[in-house]
Amino acid sequence: MENIRVLEELFDQKKVRILKFLIKEPEREYYLREISKIVKVPVASTFRIIRKLTEMNLVDIITIKRMKLYRINQKSANYRFIKEMLKEEKRIVELFIESIRGVKEIKKVILYGKEGREGANKANLLLIGDNIPADTINMSAAEINEKYNFRISTLRLTEEQYEQMLTMGLYPEEKRVIFMRKPEEEKSGEEER
Repeated sequence: MENIRVLEELFDQKKVRILKFLIKEPEREYYLREISKIVKVPVASTFRIIRKLTEMNLVDIITIKRMKLYRINQKSANYRFIKEMLKEEKRIVELFIESIRGVKEIKKVILYGKEGREGANKANLLLIGDNIPADTINMSAAEINEKYNFRISTLRLTEEQYEQMLTMGLYPEEKRVIFMRKPEEEKSGEEER
């Protein structure tokens, strides 16, 4: 999230908003006025920005008779770079992890399911540990949802429950550990009790 804020400070915020919007659904084509309305940038500014992005080969123009549609150019050499710089999902999940890092009962957090689905405003997380307090987790997830319109779904499991569910084949999709408490952190948490 911090990278995006820096980019918005360094560069034209309107340009960053338009790029973020077009990257969200790269296959989709939009009318100029549609882009303008959704990202809340005046039509004249949107036109100027789209023209500049077209010159940079970041946006394609699709002409149908007298209509023009615009779409992000996924074949552009800079597309991947821009996409990674503006990608929010990982950063939002990182913000959630930071907000729950103080919950000593959490030993591990696993991102479940395919990451980076275009247009997806959610992440599924498995929280592994003993007696994880629901209130703290739910409050952090609600704050993220309210602030970023990004839903974080969590399931709290003990290590034993997680292993049993894996054995039963209940989590066949991709899984990636995104947080693991260090052994010294676990000991300091026990000393505080």
